Amino acid sequence: MISTQRFSQVVDTIYSAAEEKARWNDVMSEVAAVVDVDVVLLISSDTLHPETDILAYSGVHGSAISSYLQDWAGLDVWMQSRHPVTSTPGAVYRSEELMSARDLLRTPFYNHWLRKLGLGRMLTSNVQISASQRAIVACNFGIDREPATQEQISVLEMLTPHLMRSIQLHRVLGDSRSFADEVRTLLDRIDIGVLLIDSLGRVAGKNDEATRILASHPGLSIADRKVRSPDATLDREIQQTLNSAKYGATLFDHNVELLLSGQEYARPLRITICPVARSVSQIRGEGLSAVVLVSDPTESLDNSADLIRRKYGLTRQETRVAILIARGGNLRAISKELGVSYETVRSHSKRIYQKLGISSQADIVRVFYESAMLL
Repeated sequence: MISTQRFSQVVDTIYSAAEEKARWNDVMSEVAAVVDVDVVLLISSDTLHPETDILAYSGVHGSAISSYLQDWAGLDVWMQSRHPVTSTPGAVYRSEELMSARDLLRTPFYNHWLRKLGLGRMLTSNVQISASQRAIVACNFGIDREPATQEQISVLEMLTPHLMRSIQLHRVLGDSRSFADEVRTLLDRIDIGVLLIDSLGRVAGKNDEATRILASHPGLSIADRKVRSPDATLDREIQQTLNSAKYGATLFDHNVELLLSGQEYARPLRITICPVARSVSQIRGEGLSAVVLVSDPTESLDNSADLIRRKYGLTRQETRVAILIARGGNLRAISKELGVSYETVRSHSKRIYQKLGISSQADIVRVFYESAMLL
């Protein structure tokens, strides 16, 4: 009988395959060794459509697997059997329960596939039975050997619950990862930076645009997995808001809008913190607590320029100067870009400040930003 230590080693391998698909072949090798058989196959079939697949195998060459799937899966007398035991979850049974060895010898499946591999007996475990899926672990050995012994059956019976759980975990994790990959691909297509914040207030993920913004803008960064800013006031607001979301103190239908601007930054940043409604998983310390959206508000200046021009009575030239100031340009650079004198631009900027009722470059950014939010 298998030792406790050896059994534990095999079980560890079985559960490792739940996370690593490539390890299922290792599982088949381990099962072959402890059950004492020659070939082990993990066979999956779709009960709604006549499709069979071999997900993992041990003790047989890949060419034999290809031959089985292409030519013999539909003639596999064991897989095609309608014996009640084949639809019993967790059941372990001998091939002789499905068909006698004498009858098997008369089948094309034996004569053209099994015999070439030196096989003819099987010990099977039903590791998944559902309305649409069936999966078995098929332990094959030579027809010249005696049918599976009680010891072989007992070992496979002990392994079967672990095989069933691992397969279930593998499918769940696989579905979760597929969904996560789809979400990640979608986020990377968005032209706004997206930071996902977990229930501990840490950055759990970010899209490509967020990575680009964080790498190019000195006003925002990730330190110790937290969203930080060298601007003390902004940093305090970010931390307070994320803490509110973390502990559920924020109204969940209310997004918090922050603006980072100043002469020390070439371009401003718009930061929107969107709390996520608390769930049971979040209370347990899992899941997301907030989503942080990061963008450059000056990218929408052209869209809001006409609204500001009409609202504040700016001339078209004043509007152009205001846009360039909001984008971080200084007056001399603006005069060169527009092909006018420095004094002309300076005169425009004074009238802009008067008409808008503001006193700084940061205020211009704010006005454009607020106007853009109305569009």
